[in-house]
Amino acid sequence: MSIRLWSRDHPIGLQGLQVGVAAVLSPLVALAAVSYLVYRHRIHPDLAFIAYTLGLTAALNALVLSLWCRRRAALGLSRLKAALGSIGRQVGRTMPPDGSHELPALARAFSDVSRHLGLSIATHAALSHIDRTILGSLDIDEITRSAVRCLRLVTGAELVVVVLNEIPSPDSSLVYTSLCEDSDRIGRTQIAADPDLLPRIPAQPVLQWHGALPIPATTAAQLESQPTSITFSLFPIPGSRQTRGFIVLGRRRASGLTAEQLDLIGDLIGRLRMACGTAERNRKLKELAHADPLTGLPNREALLEFLARALADAADKKTRVAVLFLDLDRFKQVNDTLGHSAGDVLLKYAAERIRRNVRDRDVVARQGGDEFALVLGGLASARDAGAVARQLIVALSRRFEIEGKVVFVGASVGIAVFPEDGAGPSDLLRKADTAMYRAKAAGRNRLAYFKEHMGVEAQRRAALDGDLRHALKHGEFVLHFQPLVELRTGRVAAVEALVRWRHPTQGLLAPDVFVPFAEESGLIDPIGTWVLKEACLQHQRWRSEGVPIPRVAVNVSIGQMRRSHFVQTVQSALALANMPRHSLEIEVTESILLQGDKAANDAMASLSAAGVLFAIDDFGTGYSSFSNLTTVPARVLKLDRSFIAGAAHGNERGAVVTAMINMAHALRKDVVAEGVETEDQLALLGSLGCDMVQGFLLCKPLPPDQIARFSREGLAARRLVPATSPTDLTPDALHLDLAVDKEEAERMTVALSSD
Repeated sequence: MSIRLWSRDHPIGLQGLQVGVAAVLSPLVALAAVSYLVYRHRIHPDLAFIAYTLGLTAALNALVLSLWCRRRAALGLSRLKAALGSIGRQVGRTMPPDGSHELPALARAFSDVSRHLGLSIATHAALSHIDRTILGSLDIDEITRSAVRCLRLVTGAELVVVVLNEIPSPDSSLVYTSLCEDSDRIGRTQIAADPDLLPRIPAQPVLQWHGALPIPATTAAQLESQPTSITFSLFPIPGSRQTRGFIVLGRRRASGLTAEQLDLIGDLIGRLRMACGTAERNRKLKELAHADPLTGLPNREALLEFLARALADAADKKTRVAVLFLDLDRFKQVNDTLGHSAGDVLLKYAAERIRRNVRDRDVVARQGGDEFALVLGGLASARDAGAVARQLIVALSRRFEIEGKVVFVGASVGIAVFPEDGAGPSDLLRKADTAMYRAKAAGRNRLAYFKEHMGVEAQRRAALDGDLRHALKHGEFVLHFQPLVELRTGRVAAVEALVRWRHPTQGLLAPDVFVPFAEESGLIDPIGTWVLKEACLQHQRWRSEGVPIPRVAVNVSIGQMRRSHFVQTVQSALALANMPRHSLEIEVTESILLQGDKAANDAMASLSAAGVLFAIDDFGTGYSSFSNLTTVPARVLKLDRSFIAGAAHGNERGAVVTAMINMAHALRKDVVAEGVETEDQLALLGSLGCDMVQGFLLCKPLPPDQIARFSREGLAARRLVPATSPTDLTPDALHLDLAVDKEEAERMTVALSSD
């Protein structure tokens, strides 16, 4: 940049200095010339004096003029230096370009530089503040207001509107306005998002907008009161999926925006885009942390926060708050028979029905599994909560249609009321949960209010949970085994492993005491894994002792088979016991026959290909069809005891058993009849060609050493009734002579009454 310093009549710079030097040297040269002429030509002394005087006077005048010019130039440069030095301290300082100053052009140039630097420094200070806010608190209001102030400073706009979409929530927008009449005030409004406006937002900036702006109606009404001479410009704020918002600038100036101004606007748009993107990600993370990903309902953490606020409000207003704990009835049956994906669909449908049957102000949350919790505030009476619970039970008892199948579930609801039943969120939830279990125990599909005596049941369940975990850790579970006996030979074909709990104070507990609770609490998975490994290890011990037990059958739930590590768990148990794969039989319920549960079917196919045998347990009691049997690699069908009880030649139940045995044999599958308890049942099954039987008539579940003795001594063969003449054997021939003490003999003997 060249700087020209101007005096009134001529420039003072390099050329001015040259003139000054010439003005000084010219009289001196002339004086020297006069002196030479006087000396050389002997000019008259009077003339010489006059010449000397004129030359000296001219030289002095030239010298004075030169010094004056230099002084004025130095003064201007000194002021310029001082002003430049003050930029860092006082940006925007200007020099007066009035006529009394000798450097008006220099002053104007300096003022332009000062304004430019001041604008740049102020803009970058605003950008720096926005950056710090984005990295710190991420206060969208503060970021946007800083951007609005910066836009007015950079562009000189009299009017600024910023619209941000999907920041507070996916269905709302924030609108910030700075209008002509009050430039210091920046308004903020949250409105419902208008889907019709989004397509009207251009993808590129429009410097001169014509027509109606794509702004909310309330903002458009505000702009109608602004001067009509304003020219609008619109700048979109892009996003990864769709436009995040836009900026509207209103300017009276006819001149357009400079390239530098457009660059600064672009910087602001980039920061707003970053802030909006970060805010949206944070909002989604918060939703994930406080919402159930399947149903979209609040989770337990969010529920506790809301319930705490609701209780504080109710305490101030002297009203009641009811907490409802709702559990879907028969959900596990649907989940096991139709598959996990169908269970997820059912949960979504149930959540929608619950939401539709309560007020907008009520909160519905998913606790996990098939459990939901509701908070009903502002109640005048506890009876109001009961009315809502009955309405929910009726709604959830109606049919659900899932993947073309009709499903009925129902619900059990427990109710706890503030302030009667408790004052804290966790306490009320716990008591509502306790009441729900009482409703379920009373027959399901009903409601129950919390009563103080229910606390004993809750304590029992809590103690049971702790005891089960202690039992797992300290090895209190044991296995008993019940034989599966071949009708044709009387040999033990397999034994079924059945878990027992050797409780330190209550003695030996049967599975029905603790397995249902273990399934509810999630402990069934580690218990099932222990049963599988221990059964394999026990078979290894029998093999080393020469006990003739070909294989061990282990019950596995569909839930266990869905686990991603199930196949690896089975392979690990087999390797640990060095057990032949065909010596393990896995029993699953017939819900595995239904399509849709890919994980369980894949696990079954993988293990079957490796040599593990499968049996369908309790066959005929579920929703399976015979056609599905051809697609499942199960070699054994176990007829449920309900078919065997009461079956006889000539009656309907006997005809059903006959058909099922014939069908299974046609599919080349072995048949096991469960629950054989009478000689008549044994004779019937033998005559129908049933392959194996299992039941108390032959042997109760026994510890490993006793079942080994049962197998070694061939006691099963002595209990069988020949199919051709079921009355040939006498009670004496059927007695179990084990040569053990009397108590053990009584336990292992099935008393037969003679006719």
